[in-house]
Amino acid sequence: MLPLFPGDSVGTMSLDAPQHPKHARRPPWLSVSLSKIRKSFPSIRCEHVRASDGGIDWYLVCLLCDPDQSFEVGSEHDVPKFVAHAQDAHGITLDGESSRHESGMWMPRLVETPPQTSVGESSTAHSCLAGKADILSQFLMEQGLSTSFAQALRTVGIVNRSRICRLGALPDADLDRLETRLASEGLDFVACLLVRAGLRRSLLPFPRRKYADSPVSPMEHG
Repeated sequence: MLPLFPGDSVGTMSLDAPQHPKHARRPPWLSVSLSKIRKSFPSIRCEHVRASDGGIDWYLVCLLCDPDQSFEVGSEHDVPKFVAHAQDAHGITLDGESSRHESGMWMPRLVETPPQTSVGESSTAHSCLAGKADILSQFLMEQGLSTSFAQALRTVGIVNRSRICRLGALPDADLDRLETRLASEGLDFVACLLVRAGLRRSLLPFPRRKYADSPVSPMEHG
């Protein structure tokens, strides 16, 4: 196992994989991803390991889980899944003033508005709902769609940025079903396509890199 960051504890999880030669270096996209995780989420504790039968597969291992939980990352586009896990399972949030400016790193242009401090439970609940509505409205506006579709998104279960990110990782067959459901809620064909494209973009926070730029071969990327 290879420590993700200096000073991080190293978990005891074993993937029962053979040791790989030292020349199997971490690919550049993974180094960039780890740097961004560290900058935006200083409280995350994890490590990365490589394990495969004949090739090289890269994993992020969450050391906050008991037992440790691993996430295969075949490309930079898989890293947001690990971040979403840390947010959902452990309540990890952006830390520090500088990292607030990097919030779009994981969900481009989708920044949740925190509830305003108010007196009374009803006012607090209203502020929380308003924050969620703002996320959906902002998502729709980024796709060039009317915010009137926000209720349709809530009806099918698209209620927060974590779900938006997770939906973007689903296979096409599942997104086809989502399109059908959105159409039944009143979205026209083009609107459904734009929502789908927006979900896909939410999973692409990093620029694509060609394998030729990496010191390891395409097979080593998984």
